[in-house]
Amino acid sequence: MATTLVVTPQRFGVQHVSVSQSAAEASDLVTAPAAELRIVVIEVVLSISVDGTVVFNGAASNAALSGAINVSAVSGLRLSGSTRFPVFECAPGVKFALTSVTGALRGYIKYKIVLK
Repeated sequence: MATTLVVTPQRFGVQHVSVSQSAAEASDLVTAPAAELRIVVIEVVLSISVDGTVVFNGAASNAALSGAINVSAVSGLRLSGSTRFPVFECAPGVKFALTSVTGALRGYIKYKIVLK
């Protein structure tokens, strides 16, 4: 018997999540979707309290999607993409997270849940 996935605009529209850390730490931003879905990150806008680095996680077994990215307290970090050309694509069924080193991050992430 075939499984039918009901797609609703509310569930699959572009969404955003705020990032507000009080200190350098790991933060789970988007919970893992069902196994047949994946998270695509469309935009990242972050500022940091002091110069530091950030690593984005969401590959298989929640491994790193990026290496350490330097973030300046003066200029911050902005990464822009689209639903067709996302900044990051998580593995199917895996959460999206980030880890900051040295400084506390503030900003937002825009993402969309899509079929794998």
